Amino acid sequence: MSLKLYFIRHGETTYSKTGGYCGILDPELTPEGLEMAEQFAKTHRSLNWTAAYVSPMKRTIATAKPLCDAVGTDRIDSKENFSFYPLKIGGLKPQFFGNWELGDK
Repeated sequence: MSLKLYFIRHGETTYSKTGGYCGILDPELTPEGLEMAEQFAKTHRSLNWTAAYVSPMKRTIATAKPLCDAVGTDRIDSKENFSFYPLKIGGLKPQFFGNWELGDK
């Protein structure tokens, strides 16, 4: 039996759209970012998902939500009664960029 890992980055945010760093700041996804998440879920819903690991940032949760909906769970932070559940992992939080936060790349 082989293990397959899928790494995805969150959808477009209001900061990434303008070329800025967001780090520990937690911007919302843009409409395009939400559409990216929807398209990922639509395209990859048939894979055998057993878990998803996301940071506790709003942008990662919003990116994971369409996939959760597509595989039959609407809960982001609980494994009760679901074979698929995203786990919010604090250690996955982004780094603090100091003065670069909100600045240009």
